[in-house]
Amino acid sequence: KLACQVEAAIGHAQTLSATTEAAAVHEVKVKPKRPFKARNKNARSEEYKTSRKQERACYRCGAATHLADAPECPALKVTCRNCNKKGHFARVCKSKKNTADVGEMVVLELNTVQMIHNGQDVDKICCDVFLTAQSTTCQVELVVDTGSAVSIIPERLYDNYFQHVPLSEPPKRLVTYTKDHVPVLGCLTALVQHGSVAAQAELYVVKTGTALLGMDLFRALKLTIDKEAVSIPETPG
Repeated sequence: KLACQVEAAIGHAQTLSATTEAAAVHEVKVKPKRPFKARNKNARSEEYKTSRKQERACYRCGAATHLADAPECPALKVTCRNCNKKGHFARVCKSKKNTADVGEMVVLELNTVQMIHNGQDVDKICCDVFLTAQSTTCQVELVVDTGSAVSIIPERLYDNYFQHVPLSEPPKRLVTYTKDHVPVLGCLTALVQHGSVAAQAELYVVKTGTALLGMDLFRALKLTIDKEAVSIPETPG
């Protein structure tokens, strides 16, 4: 009798074990899987490109189109208005001083005043001036350009006469009416004299082109256009 009871107990225990194991396996099988979420490769790629673009931006002028050792960088010859060191713009200066945003000055690409005589264009109106900067003086012929808000000289003129004079950061960015950027190497502070009238001016130095007398100097020198020449109004004696 005792043997029968022991055998029955063992059989009951095996039944319970099998039932528990089946329940556990069933529970594992019916447990829902976590949905797989694919990574957005495009987003990661854009983030990577943005970070790389920021890393490769020129630390001298902030442009993303070239690196700091590029010869076309406009800040190479410029003296920073923030720390007075040469080789970078104030807007990217890492000094602790506050830097102000640089605005924009709209200029035409070229709108030189021309006189019409018998239905034909006459030569462009020119104005001879003397430029003086740090004890160096030279005579320059400027083409009158009423479409330009500022006066401009090419780099070759700067290199020939004023290479020893450091350029300052342009107070304004030059853009055309179509918002195209006009690259500027820097500004040359000079005394400009025409006849008996002289005025201090910021001459924008550009890579190539014609030396232009813009409306800033046109007004400062009190010039007028008389027939085919630029003249200074006579002051009553």
